[in-house]
Amino acid sequence: MTTVVSPAARGPLDQLLGVDRRQVLGVMETMDADHLLTENVEVLVAGLMSKCSREEVSLIWEQMTRSKVQEVQVSVQGFYGDSVKLPHQQIMIQVPIQGDHALLEYGASQRYLASIDGNVSQEVVTFTLTSQELSADAINRRVSDWRGKYETLAEWANVDLSRPSQADRG
Repeated sequence: MTTVVSPAARGPLDQLLGVDRRQVLGVMETMDADHLLTENVEVLVAGLMSKCSREEVSLIWEQMTRSKVQEVQVSVQGFYGDSVKLPHQQIMIQVPIQGDHALLEYGASQRYLASIDGNVSQEVVTFTLTSQELSADAINRRVSDWRGKYETLAEWANVDLSRPSQADRG
């Protein structure tokens, strides 16, 4: 069974990045007013942003791991509406995440209209592939599809990360 995750499940990415900007303001409010007035603006901004900045996200496909093929039973609806269990094969594939995984959980300004497979955690994206018969070719095609989609998601998120937020644009 495949887990389907919408990259925008947690909201727009601009919302996440806005939280970071509010964090900066919160840190600034705790600082001594004399320090704020005497510090060089570039140094002050760099110091504040370093406390709350996010690291670009990428997936390390070269370190991908996969489980052994397992036999599972999948319930499908029969011809007369009854539930029938059929034998299937299943593998799990995990790809390590480098950088801020949260960027994959929020919707970038560009995004896919449909949800895509995968379960994002702090360290890995986990994909589950279930089929009546798994072949190396079928697995490779599916991994290639996932790779293309997630590399695009990461690219879109990183572009948004490098841009000022909607609030900053006025």
